[in-house]
Amino acid sequence: MTKNRAWDRRSLLRSAAVLTGAAASATLPGYPAAARGGSRDADALFEAGEFQEAARAYERVLQKDPRNLHAARRRGFTGLLANQFPDAETYLTRALDLAPGDKETHRLLADCYLRQDKLALSAPHWRAAGEKAYGEWFAAIGGRPYQVHG
Repeated sequence: MTKNRAWDRRSLLRSAAVLTGAAASATLPGYPAAARGGSRDADALFEAGEFQEAARAYERVLQKDPRNLHAARRRGFTGLLANQFPDAETYLTRALDLAPGDKETHRLLADCYLRQDKLALSAPHWRAAGEKAYGEWFAAIGGRPYQVHG
């Protein structure tokens, strides 16, 4: 503000920067504050696209709190993004053990099986995620996928 208590451009931009910084450092509703990994926030690393660092941060969170659903799901998702399917299956299955009805985890696990051409295994997870058409479609495919005969 200037001396006459009116906003000038510089003071407006400075205030906006302070508010933006405060909002960025606050914990958002729906995102647990427990998903912190060391000095850097695991969710911030994930959102920044630093998936390897985020995976390590989520593993640290899970070492401290093995029942953290958010960290288990996100760690499985980082494995899925890196096409590390055994890791993805391990952590997503762990997340399903914590919350069997979690649709997002079912969707991620179904995608994990789908990417490995394990279509029959993906079908029940598609159904549990609310994607009944995908569940029926992939359950109907037998044998090895993408094999053309005749």
